[in-house]
Amino acid sequence: MAIHIIENENDAVYKHMSKDRILEIAEDKGKIGGLKTYNYALLHQNNNIREEILPKLDKYDLIEVTSCIPTENNIYFTGITEHTGGKAFITLFQYDVETKQLNKFYAYEDTLALYPKQKKVKIFILDEDYIIVQNSYLRHNMADNYEGYFDVELNLYNVKVNNTVPITDPNLSLGIECMIPVSKNTCVIKTGFSVFPDEIFKKIDKSESVPEIIGLVNVKQLITDILLKQRNVYIDVIDRMQFDKTIPKLKVRKGQLIYSRVSPAEAKEEVVFFNIGTGKNYVCVKNRVTSMEKLAKAYVLMGEPHVLVLKQGETYLYNVATNAITLRLNKGISLKTIKDNYVILEKEKNSILGYPVYTTEVYEYPGEQLVLKEKAAYSDLCVTKDNDIYLFVK
Repeated sequence: MAIHIIENENDAVYKHMSKDRILEIAEDKGKIGGLKTYNYALLHQNNNIREEILPKLDKYDLIEVTSCIPTENNIYFTGITEHTGGKAFITLFQYDVETKQLNKFYAYEDTLALYPKQKKVKIFILDEDYIIVQNSYLRHNMADNYEGYFDVELNLYNVKVNNTVPITDPNLSLGIECMIPVSKNTCVIKTGFSVFPDEIFKKIDKSESVPEIIGLVNVKQLITDILLKQRNVYIDVIDRMQFDKTIPKLKVRKGQLIYSRVSPAEAKEEVVFFNIGTGKNYVCVKNRVTSMEKLAKAYVLMGEPHVLVLKQGETYLYNVATNAITLRLNKGISLKTIKDNYVILEKEKNSILGYPVYTTEVYEYPGEQLVLKEKAAYSDLCVTKDNDIYLFVK
């Protein structure tokens, strides 16, 4: 196990790519309208080299990209070339960090002023040939008091032969919120939109909401079903709800799907841990949940479901499966995150001059072994397949 400590001076986002390389994405100064630009760089830890990726090409956040391919060395960013009449050529680029080859992956022409408030674009990369392009268009709700309500249009696009097939499946047509790869050919999928963020449930009528579905899809079968224009693509449904219960948050950790079922009228949250391999689940209830910020913090540690509990001035990590406390946190100590079997804590105390001083500690479980301690505030942490640790501090 190797340990690397990297100072994050510009609030960047980091992702481990392969070998000793870390991808750094940091906001740049450039901007078109409401669209920001970003700098991309590879940090090579073995020789301490920082390699800028195509620094002369402006990279925008216009298209949101999700790859369903679990392991790859490709990164994606949007390029924009403005021309007359308010139109622009918009290109999704694919860059291979191994070969340093840049490809125009997907391109189209559009009115730039539509972005990002009136139109949003998501692309889901299914395999080397097919992608799903999801265009979302702003429309007013019945009460005309909310500007976050979108109609959705989806197409299956073959990047090799430039062919498009409209997607009319009633579940997918609700809009794909996310696809998360869990194996070589399987993804967790969520369709529909949650009415909990921004208190949407208070602004729209129930008839304007759509069903939310969480399930598993076989990517190859999904492509085949769309090409054959099946009325319903096959989704192995895990949960389904609408309006009175909603799903504002989900993630996959260590083979478990973790998601929140919120009843907005009751301000009640059910935190669900669903084991994708066995189908077994655990449910933990949290009350007085009135906003996204108050949703439970849920983790998987040592293969078991945990939630962070704040009760009567005490903070602790609670094992939902065993009904036992795994870790108690004293005053001035916060749990920043859990990555694999590593628990990252941040300690805060005042210096002699009165300003706060931070220390980041990384513990390995089981055993609570201290593997890393750094006098700095926590920013992020990556754990590689070889169990190398990259700690980013402020």
